[in-house]
Amino acid sequence: MSILGTLLIVLAIITYNTYQQDIRAARARVSSGSQVVNTACGPIEYAAAGKGIPVLMIHGAGGGFDQGL
Repeated sequence: MSILGTLLIVLAIITYNTYQQDIRAARARVSSGSQVVNTACGPIEYAAAGKGIPVLMIHGAGGGFDQGL
């Protein structure tokens, strides 16, 4: 195997490991801190944070409960 081939394999392994660490951290971050309420339109996941007067923030489709945080 050439040096370039070996280097590419090592870089791919490093990239994969870094990706897996990032995914584990993201999953840990969103695995807690939310609540689910069942509504007539289906379940809605939400998070409550901060102090003071409550504010309802709604984000567009494609995000998670933590988008507004």
